[in-house]
Amino acid sequence: MKATKKASGEPLLKAYHAVFGYGRVPIIESVNLEIYPGDCIGLVGANGSGKSTLVRGLLGLLPPMTGQIVRAKDMSIGYLAQRNPQSDSLFPATVQEVVACGIHGHKRWDRKHPKHKHTGRSIASVMEMLKISHLAEHRIGELSGGQHQRVLLARALVMNPQLLVLDEPTSALDANMRSEFYALIQELKEEGVAILMISHDVSHLEHVIDKMLYLDRGIQFFGPTQEFYASDWLHRYEGGVGTACPAGSQSESAIVPSSASQAGGALLSQGDLHVGGTTLALSDARARENTSSLSAPQGGDA
Repeated sequence: MKATKKASGEPLLKAYHAVFGYGRVPIIESVNLEIYPGDCIGLVGANGSGKSTLVRGLLGLLPPMTGQIVRAKDMSIGYLAQRNPQSDSLFPATVQEVVACGIHGHKRWDRKHPKHKHTGRSIASVMEMLKISHLAEHRIGELSGGQHQRVLLARALVMNPQLLVLDEPTSALDANMRSEFYALIQELKEEGVAILMISHDVSHLEHVIDKMLYLDRGIQFFGPTQEFYASDWLHRYEGGVGTACPAGSQSESAIVPSSASQAGGALLSQGDLHVGGTTLALSDARARENTSSLSAPQGGDA
């Protein structure tokens, strides 16, 4: 299995005083952060706090109202969407076909952009790594929650992403499957893959992630996990105390336009979005319709 290069002192992504919102309404105020190879970051916040908006902005799907986002040249991004079981029950593709979609999207992009080449893992090696080889000919709708999650993760990993974004990755998993999933995340982190994990599973994140990003209409905390767990911010989050939707204001979900809304709570739908010099492989067995109207920043990529 090909390993991603370990941290060399250069961040994959940097945000400088970035403000994200829709129309003239800001949702996230003044974002300043850096993501390095091998980082494992947990993103937490109450509903409406702006998690989806922040991730869309960091990935280049939502241009900053002010400030700047700088991404490493030709950075590859894998995305594992929050699972919606109902949307996959009748999906006709086999497991192997779903995993292969991660490569086919890059091939289409590479033909149009010859200088933008990626060397990925083989489909067989990824499926073997995730212990789903025996499911190759099964329909995606026949799988259990844990198997389904591994298939979509395989699709995200097949092109060897430098940054992996996970949206509630353990929501459909039981305790045993959750432990196995976190062990896999640890392995990817040791390879140098940067991971941004959106999760409400705070009680299980302490020994998985290195940094915590607590969002409440702006970054309230971004630092070592142990410091977050020892701080008052954890109590504020667990107690639901915050300014995510103060009286007289609207939450993120109330402001986000319909073109940016997602079925089943996922940030994005199936497809391969290519933002500037960045390749974004979306791992979700759903329709592409919700991605058609997304716009990318006109500048800011390094």
